Formats: sequence, C-alpha cells, structure tokens
Amino acid sequence: QHDIIKRQFYRDWSDSVSRDDNGKYNSTHCFKYLRQDVFWYSLVWSVHRIPLLANHLFYNLFMRHAIATRLRDNIFERVNSFPRTVHYWQRLWRKQMYSRSLVQ
Repeated sequence: QHDIIKRQFYRDWSDSVSRDDNGKYNSTHCFKYLRQDVFWYSLVWSVHRIPLLANHLFYNLFMRHAIATRLRDNIFERVNSFPRTVHYWQRLWRKQMYSRSLVQ
C-alpha cells in the first residue's frame, strides 16, 4: 500500500516535472531546476575555492616554516652540544688516565 502511494506520488511529481506551465510535455523541462542547481553549485564552489586555496597555501607555508625551523633548531642543538660532549668525554678520559697513572 505504501509502495503504491509512493509510486503514485512519484508519478505525479514526474508528470508535473515533465510538463511545463502550459501542461505540454517537455523533455527538457526536468533539467530546469538541475541547471539552477548546477549554476548555484558552480558559483558557490568558485567562491569557496578562494578561501580554500588561501587556507591551503597558508597551511603549506606555515608547516614548511615550522618543519624547517624545527629541523634547524635540532641540527644546531646537536651541533652545539657536540663540543660539550667532547669536553665531557675528554675530562672523563683524563680522569681515567689520572686514576690509572695513580694505580700504576
């Protein structure tokens, strides 16, 4: 029963769509609203892709900057911490040699 009602509603809807205002059957009348939807969709998409592109570019640039800064900081941190490690191992080596010389 509900299927019959849905079929009847769809028949009425399709008939009203397929017939123009004068009641004459028109095969292209059904594309009227589709054309409007496509126009508005393309308009909204063309307006929406500008902030989208701006956001994409900003995100890319910011992430590139952040990654480069992090890499640079890490590199410089390691490079600048290397002399301190060398100094530490040098002092350790001297201490061990001094203790060895005392033992001998």
